[in-house]
Amino acid sequence: MATPPESPVEEHAYELEPNRPPKPIPVALEELCRQTKFSKQEIRVMYRGFKTVSL
Repeated sequence: MATPPESPVEEHAYELEPNRPPKPIPVALEELCRQTKFSKQEIRVMYRGFKTVSL
């Protein structure tokens, strides 16, 4: 069987979604309290501080 002639149309690979790193799964607040010995309120204050700085 003969091979078909080269196609004049270029082939392109299309991605449906760009490659993004997976989002980290957040740790439960209770687990953070246990690991760090900070209270829930202290962790909330720190989180809000980081959140406002990063905007």
